Amino acid sequence: RSTLFPYTTLFRSPAGCGKTMLLAQWRKSLSLQGAKVAWYNASVDDNDDHIIAYLIEGLLQAQVNIDTEAVQAYRRSGSKAWRPLIASLIDDLCDEDRDVYVMIDDLHHLSSFKLLQILDTWLGMAPERFHLVLGSRTRPPLQLNRLRLADGVTEINFGELRFSLDETRHFLQSQGLAGLSSVQETRLHEMSDGWAAGLQLLAYSLRQ
Repeated sequence: RSTLFPYTTLFRSPAGCGKTMLLAQWRKSLSLQGAKVAWYNASVDDNDDHIIAYLIEGLLQAQVNIDTEAVQAYRRSGSKAWRPLIASLIDDLCDEDRDVYVMIDDLHHLSSFKLLQILDTWLGMAPERFHLVLGSRTRPPLQLNRLRLADGVTEINFGELRFSLDETRHFLQSQGLAGLSSVQETRLHEMSDGWAAGLQLLAYSLRQ
């Protein structure tokens, strides 16, 4: 990838494909490797102020050194002074000697133009050690073309997340269905198209 841009990873697939589980496992692995990882699980009830507060709190919990004066100025402005806040956060990230990851799950819940503008600005100015990881059911309306041209975006879709036939067999066996024939396992795999939640429902039905 280009060293001029931060790296963005997008997990995009329907519900029940294991995005959250994969993100959680990756978060644990990154933390064990010494990276600083902030996590935010988006909710349809969150407003702009809540979202920014959660992201900043996530960075603080990840032990990223944040200029609290910039945060306080943002709050005093009634959330209007977001550009100085982003500039301050970028300066803070430039001072980090370790990679910093911000993971946002369920991004499809966020539709605020202001928040998307903040994320675009952040991505456009962030240093190399900053990484944005997104989990979403839909393609996010972010301006990622510049990063794509620089090979700065990895997209993992349903085709990569769905179970292979071997994974389906292992899953069915782990669900107490080891007595199924190879033909039956293949049929269940075809019925679910490797969709994890669909396999879970089929396994539950068979156990009953």
